Amino acid sequence: MSLSDNFTAFKKRDVPSDLDDLYNEAKDLDIKLNYRCPKGTYDDGFACGLDKTTKKDQLGKISDSIKKVVGATDVKLTGIQPRDAKIILDTLEKESKYIPIRLESIINTVARKSGGTMMINRERSRNGEMKYTLGISPKQMNDKNIFDRRSYSAMINNYRNLAASYNKQASTVPDSKSDLKRSILVYAAKAELEAKLLEKHRDEGKPYVPETVSSMFPPGAKQVEATTLHECGHYRWFSSLNNDDKTAVNNAYRNAEKDDFPSSRSKMNSGEWFAENYALFRLGMKADPIVEKIMKSKKG
Repeated sequence: MSLSDNFTAFKKRDVPSDLDDLYNEAKDLDIKLNYRCPKGTYDDGFACGLDKTTKKDQLGKISDSIKKVVGATDVKLTGIQPRDAKIILDTLEKESKYIPIRLESIINTVARKSGGTMMINRERSRNGEMKYTLGISPKQMNDKNIFDRRSYSAMINNYRNLAASYNKQASTVPDSKSDLKRSILVYAAKAELEAKLLEKHRDEGKPYVPETVSSMFPPGAKQVEATTLHECGHYRWFSSLNNDDKTAVNNAYRNAEKDDFPSSRSKMNSGEWFAENYALFRLGMKADPIVEKIMKSKKG
């Protein structure tokens, strides 16, 4: 069976192809089959993290600081790791020095298939005032701390490790549970197929395009900072561009060459294109000249 035939077969079986979804399936299986975190700790990727009391205390202090920075009345950071919450706080604090950031609340959200680590939602109140809420998905945030996504070789390695994990899990399932064993082996095959597809693209000379600007960095602080900056680009800048600037952004997006997009996310629409380039600009990296010109004109 060819790679394309395999891919069609897997699509029909509705096997998740997304790296994070495949990982979470493997992690859930591992917990069910072989693994438990000691009492008083929480699952932290591949290991066990802070005890719950320490984590709660740290998040409480960070929540209080975020309320002061953005004026929020309600901040929920449950499920987010303290180090990530601190980076969100620091980034919002730095951004507020350029232009005030006002958020009604920060809440936990359920991750979407298309991504959704963070999303700022706006809603007009009864008196006509626009209110903004920052939603953060703890699941997506924690997943970002696990995988290096910066290159073909890194992504191929990620999938190969998942395939090995699934095969190891299958070996622990007794033959009497043949349906479960078969399902796990299908997931192992799917992970291996994804690795082979990436190898094929690499060998054909296709340039590697990261999913997002945050994926340009190793797991850790810079990924969280880039994601927060992306949302600030949406909320504080793109939504308030004047007509001339918005026209310039739309034209730059429409006229961009295939290889000029910094990430897969930036290809979606002009808003995502702007937010990704804004994150690059704030991180001191090369952004599109139009975005750099607009931001420098605003002294942002």
